[in-house]
Amino acid sequence: MGAGNRDADAVHRVRTAVASALAAHLAPDDPVVVAVSGGLDSMVLLHAVAAWARADGGTGRRVHAVHVHHGLRPNADADRDHVLATCQAWEIDAKWYAVSLAAVPPGERRGVEADARRLRYRVLASAAHALGARCVLLAHHGDDQVETVIWRLLRGTSLTGLAGMRPAAERDGLTWLRPLLALPKADLSAYARVCGVPYREDETNRDTRFTRNYIRREVVPRLTRIQPQLVHAVGRLAAILQEEDAWLDEQAAAWVDQHAEWHGGGCRVSARSLAHLPRPLQRRVIKIILTCLASEEFTFSHIESVLHLASSSQPSGQSHLVGGLRAWREYDSLCLGQASAMEELRFRSGGVAPVAWTLVEDAQLAWPPGAPAWQFVCRAWQPEEGVKADSVWQLRLPPVERVDIRTFRPGDRLVLPTGRGRKKLQDVFTDAKVPRWLRGAWPLVCVGEDVVWVPGVIRAGVWLLDPGHRHGWVIGAARV
Repeated sequence: MGAGNRDADAVHRVRTAVASALAAHLAPDDPVVVAVSGGLDSMVLLHAVAAWARADGGTGRRVHAVHVHHGLRPNADADRDHVLATCQAWEIDAKWYAVSLAAVPPGERRGVEADARRLRYRVLASAAHALGARCVLLAHHGDDQVETVIWRLLRGTSLTGLAGMRPAAERDGLTWLRPLLALPKADLSAYARVCGVPYREDETNRDTRFTRNYIRREVVPRLTRIQPQLVHAVGRLAAILQEEDAWLDEQAAAWVDQHAEWHGGGCRVSARSLAHLPRPLQRRVIKIILTCLASEEFTFSHIESVLHLASSSQPSGQSHLVGGLRAWREYDSLCLGQASAMEELRFRSGGVAPVAWTLVEDAQLAWPPGAPAWQFVCRAWQPEEGVKADSVWQLRLPPVERVDIRTFRPGDRLVLPTGRGRKKLQDVFTDAKVPRWLRGAWPLVCVGEDVVWVPGVIRAGVWLLDPGHRHGWVIGAARV
């Protein structure tokens, strides 16, 4: 096959990849947003998108080029001017935005490249939303995927990282598409030759003092001598790992949906239930929870510190994570959230006024009022039921008119179930392994000054039914 035919095939592959990605992710009237730096990759992508938009399948499409000016390189202004001039010649709408790394707060800085990338994606997302777009197209190709996988492997990474870049990823309410990810850069170079696509060269790309450039210019060529189909081989590896990574995420998400309790800005799970999962799924569960709670990037070490806390032989402890997040554990409860979320996870404890509840048939009470964390129900007791409750979640009571439901007070005691002796409620909670941060919000059911029932924990030895009673009440309690 001659060079001309090979180049023509490359053009076909590029345009087919672009058309397939757009057809799969865009609705008929969606605008198309392309991130354009001015280099070979993004200019080829923009040209292919414009060609697709002019074809029958793309009639009426609005194509928008978005250029982000970081001001980091001497030729940054020339890159911007090139993008704007080319878009004008191609009759494509173009917008450019300037960003400054100085805008990144000192505590959030992660290095020049990482900070520039975060700012770039933030601007692209904002521009796409302003244009009413659902997708942003990025020009990463197969050679970029090889570099990414190698770089992450060298740094140390998880399965998620080793799986490389995704051809489609959801973030910031947008789908980020990489239509060229399965193609080698050689195809893009051929496309530019055939179609006369003008582009700018980044003068810093040849500087092998930068690790990414060293991988591209020194490591990848040597690996290609061993495996000429390196882009295809790494792409296949990434695709397989992405499928397995997605499956693990699905399993972990299903567990979180079933077992996690969310309150305000925090989350609680059972440390015991978490421990029953295989270690890889445990990591995924914590990763999902942190993703929901964290405003900053967290690391593998943060996840491991949470799992260490969950599996510790110590019944209580805490770990400081990232961005003010904390993990804390008391007995079986493992909680994650901001420090302020601890109060939310206490079911809004403290300041709950006592509630007087008149007992009648089929009475119900949501407690505390306005922010219920408990549900109480009452019905008439029948002598044939017997005087003993089914569990500590049920109270059988003589025919009193009302009970008072309140929270713990310092010095509270109750009569032991045997009727002999009294015990501090603080010690009762400790014996029952009720976390300290929940005790102040746990309901106490009282008759007069006597604590007669701590739902789910203990029935006091006062105000008991006896076989001589003809009437009484059965009260059930449940946490909601």
